[in-house]
Amino acid sequence: MIIIFLFLYNLLFLAILPFLFLSLIFKGFKNIEYLKRWNERLGFVKRLPPKRRVWIHALSLGEVNAATPLIRRLQSSYPDYDILVTTTTPTGSAQVQKNFGGSIEHFYLPYDFAPLVDIFLINTKPTIGIIIETEIWPNLINLSYKHEIKLFLVNGRLSEKSLKRYLIVKPIFLNLLNRFTILFVRDNSDAFRFKQLGVNEEKIEVAGNIKFDMKIDERIYEKSAKLKDTLSGKFVWVCGSTHAGEEEIILKIFSKLKDEFKNLFLIIAPRDPLRSREISKLADKYKLKSIYRTKWEPNSNQQFDLLIVDTLGELLLFYSLGHLSFIGGSLVPKGGHNPLEPISLGVPTIAGKFVYNFSELYEVLQKEEIVQLVNNSDELYSVVKSIISNPDKRGLMSENGINYMKKNKGAIDTIIKKLKG
Repeated sequence: MIIIFLFLYNLLFLAILPFLFLSLIFKGFKNIEYLKRWNERLGFVKRLPPKRRVWIHALSLGEVNAATPLIRRLQSSYPDYDILVTTTTPTGSAQVQKNFGGSIEHFYLPYDFAPLVDIFLINTKPTIGIIIETEIWPNLINLSYKHEIKLFLVNGRLSEKSLKRYLIVKPIFLNLLNRFTILFVRDNSDAFRFKQLGVNEEKIEVAGNIKFDMKIDERIYEKSAKLKDTLSGKFVWVCGSTHAGEEEIILKIFSKLKDEFKNLFLIIAPRDPLRSREISKLADKYKLKSIYRTKWEPNSNQQFDLLIVDTLGELLLFYSLGHLSFIGGSLVPKGGHNPLEPISLGVPTIAGKFVYNFSELYEVLQKEEIVQLVNNSDELYSVVKSIISNPDKRGLMSENGINYMKKNKGAIDTIIKKLKG
């Protein structure tokens, strides 16, 4: 069945390949980086020297940030191996280059069409392959297996929704997943669902979430200290990874709260910085003076009510300035985003009810009094007001979060030991 599936899958991919290029061109109108390095999307990367090599695939910015501590450990634990990192998006690519410079090789992952993947693997010759989170690309997995690459899944997760979808074509996905050497999953719930799918139990290892092993770069603290001086005396509410439909709710609440809390200051970091102008117009609607991050001169006497982060890769810095954070993609049905960055910095955190991408994590965080979930804009207003007014509650949420992060570290240690074994 897998042979027939791969044949039909490649026929379909061949048919849609021109549309993928059109999509790149369309994205290029918003972000010119999508129009660069097309050869890598086709597998035509430079031929790397025949050396033992660990290859890590991290889809985009979030996965790169999660994988960064693991990559650093691989560099120290495997000094005789070259490190290759692939991404799919320009934001992920930029973060890899920012974090590692020339100390690793970096390319875009080619489209999952068999001849392109084959060219890529022939040119790069990985010894070990690590896929961050559940990126199930049939040709990538099948051809890695044929090239005798030991393939590992790290931070593997399988939601109930995905499980139901995979069960429809169980023999195909079971065949692909069993080609991994080990599936390192985040928790027992994920392990249970992979077993329900029929994955060989010996291949499943509950390692924990590598995002708990994040280390805050000292440069973040240095920059943060300088910016905190600029914002001295203000209560900073940071709203990160926000989506369309959320900013207006946030601005309306902020405008209302600012009448009561004169020192309240807002930072909005949209998931897509290209939406910054749209957010600025919404701020005008509520008679709030905004400034873009790229126009902000911290040591000047600029007067404004909110900062709009129109850059990428600085979210952790701005969370570090916060007394309170809100995680976007959760007031609208986008599934929410990872809350561990502000929590690791000891910032009390709020999210909406649409957190199904991280449902088990948010359930625990709510139970441990680290994150507070709200169902609608009225509840968000009440909870934000309550937390601003209650320093003891903020202190408890902060302390609980830091302790929880410490308690759950260690996934990378488990992974490194198993890779070496």
